[in-house]
Amino acid sequence: MNKKIYYLLFIISLGLFTACSDDDDSNEALITKMTFDNAIVVSQPTIDGTNIVFQISEDATAENLKELIPTIEISRKATVDPASGSKVDFSEGSVKFTVTAEDGKSKTEYTVSYQRVGKYDFEEWIAENTHKDPEMVYYAPVREWASCNPGVYFLKMFSKADRFSVTKSSKEDAYVGEAAARIETLQTNTEDGKGGALYPVVTTGTLFLGKFQTVLGNTLLSTKFGISYAKKPVAVKGHYKYTPGNKFYRCSDPEKYNTVTLEENTTDECAINAILYEIESDEDAYLTGVDAYTSDKLVAVAKLEDGTAKDKYTEFSIDLKYTKTYDPTKKYRFAIICSSSKYGDTFSGAPGSLLYVDDIEVISE
Repeated sequence: MNKKIYYLLFIISLGLFTACSDDDDSNEALITKMTFDNAIVVSQPTIDGTNIVFQISEDATAENLKELIPTIEISRKATVDPASGSKVDFSEGSVKFTVTAEDGKSKTEYTVSYQRVGKYDFEEWIAENTHKDPEMVYYAPVREWASCNPGVYFLKMFSKADRFSVTKSSKEDAYVGEAAARIETLQTNTEDGKGGALYPVVTTGTLFLGKFQTVLGNTLLSTKFGISYAKKPVAVKGHYKYTPGNKFYRCSDPEKYNTVTLEENTTDECAINAILYEIESDEDAYLTGVDAYTSDKLVAVAKLEDGTAKDKYTEFSIDLKYTKTYDPTKKYRFAIICSSSKYGDTFSGAPGSLLYVDDIEVISE
């Protein structure tokens, strides 16, 4: 066979092979973007894995929530149910969306839920992981709350903790409704630190708006504080009660968190704070346990003045103090941060310190 003809047939065969490959059905089943064109949606949906959350106005009604129509972008040639452009009823809470790939076999299920701007009752909690052992499953309140529980999970794996720091309370410990957030400081190493250099003696319970992504090299970087916020917050109100633990341990060097000193005359205190900081885009880095109160991105901060013991629920109201002018044309993240030990970011505190928070409301302009 003539060499030119041979090469021509070879090239044609490659082209046919490529064409056949291009015609193979895709197995990609993803939601890449979701938006709502509705006045009650004050912050468009954010996608975090298979969880999608959007914010609605404080005065949105159940009837409003029945009328929402999402516009959804998905993988090429995939389908989604409920379909893009169809009316979806969110009045009962979260809604499941299923994306089916072009091959008809691969599917991804998304949970789409809303957060009512400014009000948190801690009634509904969802599992943040699945595990064969029920004792290893931890939960968080819905609507973009996160906690230190993913970090405690690893401590439990190595028998350094026997329970999680942040849990749903019993009805008896709720201020209103059926539940509150229960936040506890744990002892996760021996007092002399001989239980292992990798484990802190004091692990403070922390609940916050944002997300937790474990960073083993520096655990304080794991707490990603803040959610997108489209209003100007001026105050945070709510109710709390607090019982400090019996022994307060001070860690003088956070890099040596397995080394502490017992301070017999020090009583632990809780912390309930709020921060607002500026970002250029949704992809910007989060403020963390390292720089949440020192970053030059900070625009406003609010701190609870009285973190001492409260044997009954006590109302609190903390005002955000602005160090920069709020600009409605800019992007911001806002976080509420609740900790069972005030100095937990230095691995100091009293194991057994127990904070309950409930009925939190953000007042915004």
